[in-house]
Amino acid sequence: MTDLPLLPTTITRLHEAMEPGFVRVPEIAPGWFVIGPERAVVPGYPCRVYRWTTHDYVTVELDRLVAARVVEHKPGSRYGTGRQRYVLASIKISKKS
Repeated sequence: MTDLPLLPTTITRLHEAMEPGFVRVPEIAPGWFVIGPERAVVPGYPCRVYRWTTHDYVTVELDRLVAARVVEHKPGSRYGTGRQRYVLASIKISKKS
Protein backbone atom coordinates (compact mmCIF):
# COMPACT_ATOMS: atom_id res chain seq x y z
CA MET A 1 0.00 0.00 0.00
CA THR A 2 1.54 3.29 -1.08
CA ASP A 3 1.33 6.47 0.92
CA LEU A 4 -1.32 8.80 -0.43
CA PRO A 5 -2.09 12.42 0.43
CA LEU A 6 -4.58 12.68 3.28
CA LEU A 7 -8.24 13.36 2.61
CA PRO A 8 -8.93 16.85 3.97
CA THR A 9 -10.59 16.94 7.39
CA THR A 10 -13.37 19.03 5.85
CA ILE A 11 -14.74 15.75 4.45
CA THR A 12 -16.93 14.43 7.24
CA ARG A 13 -19.59 11.79 7.81
CA LEU A 14 -17.41 8.97 6.59
CA HIS A 15 -19.03 5.73 7.72
CA GLU A 16 -18.32 2.09 7.01
CA ALA A 17 -21.74 1.37 5.48
CA MET A 18 -21.61 4.34 3.08
CA GLU A 19 -22.02 3.78 -0.63
CA PRO A 20 -19.45 5.31 -2.96
CA GLY A 21 -20.38 8.88 -3.83
CA PHE A 22 -19.27 11.70 -6.08
CA VAL A 23 -17.38 14.55 -4.46
CA ARG A 24 -15.30 17.57 -5.40
CA VAL A 25 -12.09 18.12 -3.42
CA PRO A 26 -10.43 21.30 -4.70
CA GLU A 27 -7.64 20.91 -2.12
CA ILE A 28 -6.56 17.77 -4.04
CA ALA A 29 -7.42 18.66 -7.66
CA PRO A 30 -10.24 20.12 -9.77
CA GLY A 31 -13.05 17.92 -11.06
CA TRP A 32 -15.11 15.06 -9.68
CA PHE A 33 -13.90 12.06 -7.70
CA VAL A 34 -15.49 9.02 -6.08
CA ILE A 35 -15.17 8.61 -2.31
CA GLY A 36 -16.01 5.67 -0.10
CA PRO A 37 -14.70 2.83 2.05
CA GLU A 38 -11.59 1.20 0.58
CA ARG A 39 -13.39 -2.12 0.03
CA ALA A 40 -15.96 -0.40 -2.25
CA VAL A 41 -13.66 1.95 -4.20
CA VAL A 42 -11.22 -0.20 -6.20
CA PRO A 43 -9.26 1.32 -9.13
CA GLY A 44 -9.56 -0.49 -12.45
CA TYR A 45 -13.03 -1.80 -11.68
CA PRO A 46 -16.52 -0.46 -12.34
CA CYS A 47 -18.09 1.29 -9.37
CA ARG A 48 -21.81 1.92 -8.86
CA VAL A 49 -22.27 5.47 -7.56
CA TYR A 50 -25.44 7.21 -6.38
CA ARG A 51 -26.22 10.56 -8.04
CA TRP A 52 -28.03 12.84 -5.60
CA THR A 53 -29.06 15.28 -8.33
CA THR A 54 -31.01 12.72 -10.36
CA HIS A 55 -31.72 10.18 -7.58
CA ASP A 56 -30.35 7.24 -9.52
CA TYR A 57 -27.16 5.23 -9.95
CA VAL A 58 -24.46 5.40 -12.59
CA THR A 59 -21.54 3.03 -13.10
CA VAL A 60 -18.10 4.57 -13.64
CA GLU A 61 -14.66 3.00 -13.96
CA LEU A 62 -12.17 4.16 -11.36
CA ASP A 63 -8.72 5.21 -12.54
CA ARG A 64 -6.43 5.57 -9.49
CA LEU A 65 -6.46 6.40 -5.80
CA VAL A 66 -5.49 10.00 -5.10
CA ALA A 67 -6.04 10.38 -1.33
CA ALA A 68 -6.93 8.35 1.75
CA ARG A 69 -7.69 8.68 5.44
CA VAL A 70 -7.92 6.12 8.20
CA VAL A 71 -10.67 6.89 10.70
CA GLU A 72 -10.92 5.33 14.14
CA HIS A 73 -14.63 5.03 14.92
CA LYS A 74 -15.40 5.00 18.65
CA PRO A 75 -17.23 2.00 20.14
CA GLY A 76 -20.97 2.42 19.65
CA SER A 77 -20.53 5.07 16.95
CA ARG A 78 -23.28 5.29 14.36
CA TYR A 79 -20.53 5.68 11.74
CA GLY A 80 -18.99 2.24 12.25
CA THR A 81 -16.71 0.26 14.48
CA GLY A 82 -12.94 0.36 14.74
CA ARG A 83 -10.46 1.49 12.11
CA GLN A 84 -11.75 2.10 8.59
CA ARG A 85 -9.82 3.38 5.57
CA TYR A 86 -11.62 5.71 3.20
CA VAL A 87 -10.24 6.53 -0.23
CA LEU A 88 -10.70 9.07 -2.98
CA ALA A 89 -10.39 7.83 -6.58
CA SER A 90 -10.20 9.59 -9.91
CA ILE A 91 -12.68 8.58 -12.60
CA LYS A 92 -11.46 7.03 -15.85
CA ILE A 93 -12.77 9.06 -18.75
CA SER A 94 -13.22 7.06 -21.94
CA LYS A 95 -12.39 8.88 -25.14
CA LYS A 96 -14.98 8.49 -27.88
CA SER A 97 -13.88 8.66 -31.50
